[in-house]
Amino acid sequence: MAEFELAEENRRTGMRIRTIGQDFAHEAALLMPLPADSFETGIVSTPRVDRCGMVAVRVCRYSVRRAGWIFRPLGRH
Repeated sequence: MAEFELAEENRRTGMRIRTIGQDFAHEAALLMPLPADSFETGIVSTPRVDRCGMVAVRVCRYSVRRAGWIFRPLGRH
């Protein structure tokens, strides 16, 4: 894992002039510390894709690729 992190740290994304490691070094000082109390880092959700390829999670909508669609038959079982 350390080898992978080192490679990522030296990688540039897109047309950026700074590496990922350089950007993180700049942004690390701006991060707030983690809270002392434990907390959930995610939620389990089973959103459905609508006919326009959009998934709604809480109040946000995300587009998904057609390959990720799961078709379920309409109607009751």
